[in-house]
Amino acid sequence: MNAAAKIYRTTDAALPIDRVLDVGGFNLRRAIEIDPAFMEPEYPFEWAGVYDLGAGDYSLVLKPGPDPSMDLVLPPLMEATQAELEAAQTEAVLLFSREPTPLTIGETILKRSATRPTARPSSTVARSSSVGVPQA
Repeated sequence: MNAAAKIYRTTDAALPIDRVLDVGGFNLRRAIEIDPAFMEPEYPFEWAGVYDLGAGDYSLVLKPGPDPSMDLVLPPLMEATQAELEAAQTEAVLLFSREPTPLTIGETILKRSATRPTARPSSTVARSSSVGVPQA
């Protein structure tokens, strides 16, 4: 709650509108002085990386760490351009709001085609609560 906000006790919200609108309660300049990153977007993930993986099998091995589980999003990129990276970032934000598919050790995360797709394939969202989840 905003410590500087005035509290009005009313019945059925009966209050002159000028008491709550345009009162200068929020000051963007002050917010940025307090937190210079105030206008920067916040993402639901800690890290992102791009890998060029050819046809084949790959393993994702997670060593024990402070997190009991890890959510993983695998958005495919057609090419390494700024526009594709931004599209993948936006897609990852949306995918992190979905319920992930739980995985166990040895389970396949994503099956990749031997040929490079001509259209952007769908992403994969998964949750691992185990150490050492192979990727194929």
